[in-house]
Formats: sequence, C-alpha cells, structure tokens
Amino acid sequence: MHPTPPHTQTRSLNPTPLTRSFTMLQAIFAVIFLLSVFSACEALSCYETVDGRTVIKGNYTYCALIPSTYYQGELVNGSQFGLGPENDLLHGYKAIFDTGVDEYRILSVCIYERYDFRRYLPVKPTVAVEFTFRCVCIYDLCNSSQTFSAYLSSIKTESFDNYKSDPVDDEIV
Repeated sequence: MHPTPPHTQTRSLNPTPLTRSFTMLQAIFAVIFLLSVFSACEALSCYETVDGRTVIKGNYTYCALIPSTYYQGELVNGSQFGLGPENDLLHGYKAIFDTGVDEYRILSVCIYERYDFRRYLPVKPTVAVEFTFRCVCIYDLCNSSQTFSAYLSSIKTESFDNYKSDPVDDEIV
C-alpha cells in the first residue's frame, strides 16, 4: 500500500490549542517586526558635531549641515546635526520634501537664513544679527562636512543617469 501524497491529505478544520497559540505568536511577531521596520524607515542617522568631534546619532527626520566658511579671513567651523520632532519649525522642511511625484523629488535643500536676536535681548547690542547658510537632506548620513560637496555631485550624476535610462521616449513625433 502506498502512502497518500501530501497534496491529497485532509487536514482537520478544528485547530488544536497548540496550533492556536503558535498562530497567535506568529501574528504578534509579525506585528512587532512590521512596526520596527516602518519606524526604522522614518528615522535617519546623521552626523553630529559634539565638542569639536564628529559622531553618528540616529532617530532623526532630517540631517542638516552648516558648512565651514571664511569670515574676515578666518575659518569659522561649521556644524552637523540631526533634526527631529523635538525641533521647532520642521513643517517648512516637511512641505518641501513632501513635494514631489515619481518624476520629481527634492533630495536636499540649502537656505540662507537671517536671525535678528535684538528682539529677544534686553540690551540692544549693535551686532545681534546673524546669517547662516544651512543645508538639509533626507538620507542617512547625508550631512557629512567632508563629503557633502561630493554628495551633491553624486545626486546630480545619479539623477542624470536615471533620466537617461528612462524608457519614456522624449522625442516629439
């Protein structure tokens, strides 16, 4: 007598307590796994300048860089940091980075800012206005002061390569 092939064997429709608890554990682990994956997708790791040293920290929404610059012949050190929910005014960046469709997406934005601190200081100093050039980006470790220029160049190259390999025919017929 030959054994019944697996695809023709019948299974009981009434699960046993062991089967029910195994299925419940699978569901719980699946939910935990999905939550960890989706929460990790939202968090970026960014370079940060801490006490003059560069470290990597995580759980940010955006990475930012204030590049080093020369002011009156002296090098002014820049700064690298992450921006997250504890920072104010992220809605502006969110509006910028959420703009886009499959054919268009903003990857980095650099802005030139003016801060007038005289309004907040009891004594009105003559030099309380500061200007800052800041770049914000949306990829892990995209705010490296050492590689930011190369990062911008690679975005341009990758974007151009993707444009050239686009199967859409751009010719006008």
